[in-house]
Amino acid sequence: MKIGKRFLSLAVSFMCAASIMLCGMPAVSAETGTYGAFTYEKIDEDNDGTVDYVEITDCNEYFTSVEIPNEIDGLPVTSIGYEAFKNCDGLTSITIPNGVISIGEDAFRYCGGLTSITIPDSVTSIGDGVFSGCDSLTSITVSENNQSYVSMDGVLFSKDKTQLICYPAGNSNLNYDIPDSVTRIRESAFFGCESLTSITIPGSITSIGNSAFESCKSLASITIPDSVTSIGVGAFFCCYGLTSITIPNRVTSIGDFTFYQCISLTSVTIPDSVTSIGVGAFFFCDGLTRITIPDSVTSIGKSAFNGCEGLTSVTIPDSVTSIGGSAFKSCTSLTSVTIPDSVTSIGTSAFYCCKSLTSITIPNSVTSIGAFAFQECYGLTSITILNPDCKIWMYMDTICNGYNLDGEGCYYNGKIYGYENSTAQAYAEEFGYTFEPIGESGKPWCMADVVKMKKYLTGIDVEITDNFDLNSDGVINIFDLMLMKREILNG
Repeated sequence: MKIGKRFLSLAVSFMCAASIMLCGMPAVSAETGTYGAFTYEKIDEDNDGTVDYVEITDCNEYFTSVEIPNEIDGLPVTSIGYEAFKNCDGLTSITIPNGVISIGEDAFRYCGGLTSITIPDSVTSIGDGVFSGCDSLTSITVSENNQSYVSMDGVLFSKDKTQLICYPAGNSNLNYDIPDSVTRIRESAFFGCESLTSITIPGSITSIGNSAFESCKSLASITIPDSVTSIGVGAFFCCYGLTSITIPNRVTSIGDFTFYQCISLTSVTIPDSVTSIGVGAFFFCDGLTRITIPDSVTSIGKSAFNGCEGLTSVTIPDSVTSIGGSAFKSCTSLTSVTIPDSVTSIGTSAFYCCKSLTSITIPNSVTSIGAFAFQECYGLTSITILNPDCKIWMYMDTICNGYNLDGEGCYYNGKIYGYENSTAQAYAEEFGYTFEPIGESGKPWCMADVVKMKKYLTGIDVEITDNFDLNSDGVINIFDLMLMKREILNG
C-alpha cells in the first residue's frame, strides 16, 4: 500500500518538476552519499549549482541508537525524508537536532523498539503516519518553543490543537477522550493502538483520516458524532473488537476498506446521506448478519461485502445501478437477494461461492452478467434472467453449482428461466444446461440462433429451418451468419 503511495508521490513530483522546467523555472537536484549510519541526499533546491541542505533518506537498520548530525560536509541537515527510518526495528533511541525543519511521511514507520522521541523547536512540518507501527512508543515530546506542534499527555497535536497527529501505540491506557479543540484526526493517528478499548470523539471533529484507527484490535466502542463529514480509506481496518458502528448522516461515502476485517462487527447503520459503498468496505466482516442499504446508495463497490459469511439476506435498493465484481463473494450464508430493476450490471464473481443461495431473479434492466458471477453457488437451483438481450459471459462456470468428479470442469443441474430466443437460452444450450422458457422475446433472431448457426456450420448435428437462409440464395453459410448478427445488433 505504501509502495503505491510512494510511486504516486514520485510520479506527481516528476510531473511537477517537468512542468516547472518547461516554464523556465529551476528544478531540484540531488547528490547521494553516506555518513555513519545514514544515507543522505545533498539538495540543490534552486538548481544554481550550490547545495542548500542535506536530507536523511535511509538508515542502517542494525543500529540501536543514533544521533542525527547538525551538519554533513559543512551543510545543514534540515530534513528527514520519506520512510527514512522505516523498519529499523532495533532502534531504541534517536536524537533529532535543533535544525531539522521537516520530518517526512512514514519516516519512523515500524520502528518497533522506539520508546520515546523528542521533536525539537525547529520542526515545522511532520508528514502523515510518521510513527505508525512504533508499537513500543509510549510518549512523544515536543520542545516548548516549537511554534508548529505541541504534546499533551504524550500525544502529538498541531500547535493550535485542531489536528491530532499521533497517539503513541505503546501507551497502555484503555480509554482516551479526544480534546474538544480537535477538528481533524490525521492519517494513521491511532494506528496499531492495541490497548485502547474505547475512544471518545467530540462533536468538533469533521474529518477522520485514512487508516486513522487501523489495527486498533481491542477497540470495542466508538461513537462517530454527527459533525463528521468524511471517513478516510481503511479508517477502521482490522479493528477486530469493534461490534457496532453508526455512520453519521453527513457522510456521503463509505470509503475503500473502511471496515475491512472488522470480524466482530454485527451491526452497521448506514444513513440516507451515503451514495456509495467503496471497494472492500466490509470485506471479511464475517460477524455481520444483516445490513440495510439505504435508497440513497447508487453503487456497491468491488468486494464490498466479500467474505461476510454471516450475512443471510440483502435487499438492494432501487437506487443502485451497479453491483461491483466480487461484491457478495463468499457470503456463504446468504439465502436471499433482491435485485431491483435499477441495476444495469452484475460484476465478475459478484455472487461467487454464495453456497446457500437457492434462487435469484435478474431483472430486465440488467444488460450484463460478468464471468463467474454465480460460480460455486452449490445450492442454486433456479435463476431467472428477464432481459432477453442480457450479455452473459460465455463461460461454463458463470453459472455453476457443482464440479465433475474427475475434477475436469463444472456443471449446473438447476434450471435457467428466460424468454425464447434469448441470450439466457443461448447460454443454456451452449453448455447443455436445462432451459425453461417463460414466453417469447418477440425478436426474430437472438444469440441462441447464432450459437445454433455456428454449430451447424462447424458440422455439429443440430436442427435448423429454411429461414436460416437469410439471403435466400439456397445455401446456409457464413454470409447468413453475418446477416443474422447484423440484424441482432440493429435490433
